[in-house]
Amino acid sequence: MSFQKTELGWILASKRQGASHRRNNTPCQDAYAMSKIVKGKPCFALAVADGHGDSQHDLSEQGAILAVTLAVKKLLEFFNSFANNPILLKKNFKHDFPRLIGRHWRQAVMKDANNRLCLATDDSTDTSSMLKRYGAHY
Repeated sequence: MSFQKTELGWILASKRQGASHRRNNTPCQDAYAMSKIVKGKPCFALAVADGHGDSQHDLSEQGAILAVTLAVKKLLEFFNSFANNPILLKKNFKHDFPRLIGRHWRQAVMKDANNRLCLATDDSTDTSSMLKRYGAHY
């Protein structure tokens, strides 16, 4: 649970372990991240990721954390780049943001896999199966 007081009011965020996770004693694999001030201006960047929770997605909790962390970072970069032009902000967000996040998430997953699992992330690494473990269907 997270509470933050801002100039515009309160931001409240929470995650909760689902019933099947409690029954099976498995962790909540959801994640959220948020921010509130960018260059002295109020700016709420909020990201939510739902971990898959299945045993074949055993690293989806980490995948969700990577997703929300990257999303908030990239949202803030978009805001910084286009804050003075809302039309360009909307256009670039709609057309570029989903692909940008996907590409950066896949790179972060492979880097995390390399660090966490001591994998060589070269052509011999099965990227598709690794992405699946972190919670993506490909």
